[in-house]
Order: sequence, then structure tokens, then C-alpha cells
Amino acid sequence: METVHQYHSPVSVRAPQFASEPSLMKLGCQSTPTDTTHLQYFARYGVTSIFGYPEIAEGRLYATVEELQHMLYLAGNEGISVEGIALPFLTSTHN
Repeated sequence: METVHQYHSPVSVRAPQFASEPSLMKLGCQSTPTDTTHLQYFARYGVTSIFGYPEIAEGRLYATVEELQHMLYLAGNEGISVEGIALPFLTSTHN
């Protein structure tokens, strides 16, 4: 007579549990330029946060306070928050 062995997994299987609150996520984007036309495009498609690219005068590697304030003003007019800025010396050279 044959003996039949039954094996039980030590891991119990449970139904997945879902969070009781929705995830807090933001739709964002990183693309240039940060001007009125591009910001309106973002707003039209529900983008609420961006990584901004301030317009920096030729010959400098940094934005002035006025250039940063102008970028924030333009974004604020479209209901978009600027979460960070791109530094010109860190951008990709690959096109």
C-alpha cells in the first residue's frame, strides 16, 4: 500500500490589503523652456509640478534672484509649482 504525503506551505496566502487613503502623487515634468506657452501646455494636461529651467543671461552659470522670481511668477500664474531648477552645467550634452 502506498503512503500519500500532504505538504503544507509555511507561508499563508492572504488577499492583498489596500490603503484606506489614496496615494499622494504629483504629476510633474522636466522639459524646457519654462515660458508662458510651455506652462500653459502643462496646465492644460494637468501637470502641477515642474523642474524649472530659468532663463539665464549669456555668460553666467547661475540664475539671478530676479530670473528665478520671474520663472516662479510665470509658473504661479498657471497654477504650477516649481519643485526644483536645472543647473546649466548639469544638462545632457547628448542630443
